[in-house]
Amino acid sequence: KIQTDVFPHLLKLHAIHPTLYPTVCPWCGGRPTLYHISWGCDRKPSDITNFLGEPLTPSMEQWEAHLASSDPGVQLALLDQVRRAAKASGALDVGPQP
Repeated sequence: KIQTDVFPHLLKLHAIHPTLYPTVCPWCGGRPTLYHISWGCDRKPSDITNFLGEPLTPSMEQWEAHLASSDPGVQLALLDQVRRAAKASGALDVGPQP
């Protein structure tokens, strides 16, 4: 769901339910894509700024490397990161939980 961009995030949810979800990042006002909310925003809440016990470095290259990883530990950690970010952003406030 993460690699194919079907995991719920604010921008996608706004396209489906424009009155329920904003088109801006709740932390910085940027465009709330899955990458931005989960990884790229440098103003994320502190509880979602670590990945695998290390400070998260928001870069597209790092995001793509983790998306392509065959390591099950990295895959699960990335899914956890995306879930925590989606919850913190409000993307999981309504509807089914992935």
